[in-house]
Amino acid sequence: PYLNKEQFDLAICFDPLSFWHLYWLRIFWRIKKISYYNVDFSTKRFHNLALNSIYQAINKFAYQKSDYFLSISQNFVKSIDPQYKLKPKNKIFELKHIVKPVNLRDIQKRPYSLVYTGSLSHTIDFGYLISALKHLKKEKIDFVFDIYGEGKNKNLWQNLVNKSSIKNNI
Repeated sequence: PYLNKEQFDLAICFDPLSFWHLYWLRIFWRIKKISYYNVDFSTKRFHNLALNSIYQAINKFAYQKSDYFLSISQNFVKSIDPQYKLKPKNKIFELKHIVKPVNLRDIQKRPYSLVYTGSLSHTIDFGYLISALKHLKKEKIDFVFDIYGEGKNKNLWQNLVNKSSIKNNI
């Protein structure tokens, strides 16, 4: 098998399935340490009980076998390992969101307003939403749609909005 010539000090996995794969292939990729960063823990990921049990078992495996466990909240640890028997506390880190939330008490919500904040890359598509908003405008429903973000497709979305009949609402 192909062995990577470079050695990696650290790999960070954001999903238990990616951790599972990387854990078993770490010798081929020559990875010293693997961190598991859980960003969206849920006790009921799937409605199917068997699938949910398998997913949670892989989640627990990733938590237990990772060199470091990172999460946005402590809900995962409270649910999986409340007494810290599977992983010592000094290997568990709670990371806050990168973006500091604003004080919501100072913000006045505008009626019929929508806000999107995030990446404007190839993964986002406002096409259907803009079509739906055109129908609202035809029904004489006034609205405001604010878009905040950066990304490869920012100019594409700006051009789409500028050519739209509802550009004054966006």
